[in-house]
Amino acid sequence: MLTTIRPANDWEGGFEEQGWQSWMFLGTEDQRRMVLFNGQGMHLHSLAPDIASARFAPGDQQHWSERQVIIEAGLITAGTVIEVRQGSRVKGRLHVGVYRPRQVKVNFYLVKDKPGQLPRFNGAMAQYFMKKITHLHRYQTNLSFSTHLVFDDVPIDFDFSKPGPTNDQKLYEMLKAKQRELDPSPHHYHVFWVKDLSIDDTVTSDTQGETFVDPDTNRGDVIVLEDTVYWSGEIVNLAHELCHALGANHDDAHDDALMNSANNNGGRKIYKNTLEQMRGTVHELTY
Repeated sequence: MLTTIRPANDWEGGFEEQGWQSWMFLGTEDQRRMVLFNGQGMHLHSLAPDIASARFAPGDQQHWSERQVIIEAGLITAGTVIEVRQGSRVKGRLHVGVYRPRQVKVNFYLVKDKPGQLPRFNGAMAQYFMKKITHLHRYQTNLSFSTHLVFDDVPIDFDFSKPGPTNDQKLYEMLKAKQRELDPSPHHYHVFWVKDLSIDDTVTSDTQGETFVDPDTNRGDVIVLEDTVYWSGEIVNLAHELCHALGANHDDAHDDALMNSANNNGGRKIYKNTLEQMRGTVHELTY
């Protein structure tokens, strides 16, 4: 029987099962409870215990086929491997990537567009959305999101509701100029919320969000989002676009991925490849 380590609860964010060699995410000084399956008589060994260590939960019994394991991270941003050993033989491996916490500050601009339309989105919703998105990232990226400023009735001389192709560079420059006027900080991310977003809509695609990338810095710090009927859908749309802003590409290899380009099922899982695009790759260290 295959010896594996899996999460101890139903939430599998920050974990990818790859047979006997799986991967998991941990924040610095964080811990996560896992289950060792088919590990009777085996012991745990970390190749770099100051990065991440492993121990059996108190009261766990050697003969159980499902053994509670606690994986705990230190202060170092790096990666290591937890080995499941039977004597000197390695029966399973869990690769662990450890990342420090990082805070992302987001401004919201409630746009009054050229036709005079205003979104229903408001400052209270912004706070709620940031709380939900932070919870989504808690065990997947160690990113936290907070509202910095909320601006009401921001005039933008552009008709976002007009369907068809648009000059992205011209629109980006228009939004960037307004952003610099209201908050010149180079470190914040900016969400322009509009009543109806129909730019770039096609017969088969209904655009609900778009991230604009600065051609000079390659940083996607300007996002445009559309009012929709349900808050849950808007939260997923915003979370998806913020990942784009932080450097993530689409992940169409997984139907349940937050970064799936369709995301019709409201996927919320952030896979390892997406994490590394946003936060960089940690190199595994052994001593």
